This record gives sequence, C-alpha cells and structure tokens, in this order.
Amino acid sequence: MATQDLYEQWEKRMLAKGRAEGRAEARAEARNEGRAEGRVEGLMASLLSVHQNRFGVLPERLRKSLAKKVTIETIGPWLTLFITARSAEEIAAAIRKGAPSR
Repeated sequence: MATQDLYEQWEKRMLAKGRAEGRAEARAEARNEGRAEGRVEGLMASLLSVHQNRFGVLPERLRKSLAKKVTIETIGPWLTLFITARSAEEIAAAIRKGAPSR
C-alpha cells in the first residue's frame, strides 16, 4: 500500500473521530443547557406559587420580566424576597429594579 493511501485512510479516520467527538460534545452541552433551563423553570414556578399564595397571581408583565432575571445564581435572594416581602408592591418594585431589594 502506498504512503498516500495510508495517509488518506488515516485522515478519514481522524476526521470521522473528530466529527464523532464534536457531536458528543454538542449533545452533552445541549443536555446541560436543558437541565439548567428546567431548573430555572422549576424555580420560577416556586416563586410564582409563593406569590400567588401570599398576594395573588403575579401580573403577566412582571412575570415575564422576572423570568429574565431569575437564574440558578440569583434564586436565593429572589426566594427570600418572595417569602419575606410585606407586600406585592415590594416584590413588583424589586422586579422593575432588576434585583431583590433585600
């Protein structure tokens, strides 16, 4: 077998291996992103439930704004606010401000 043939076979194997690794990484990243999104959705549901039980349904406009601000890293302060706020207006003000006021 000629050196050129050996090189071409090696190149094809390396390209196939690279594509397979790339697809595996993309799938893993998509799973991780999906999990994070699911966690945030669950956290949002918890916040909305607390608000509804204490003050009634959070208006849609505020809910959409809050959804843009809640992350895994920020859930603690938001949850503390939703549990300890004296009024729905206190929560609404924090959402408009972009961060819990506590």
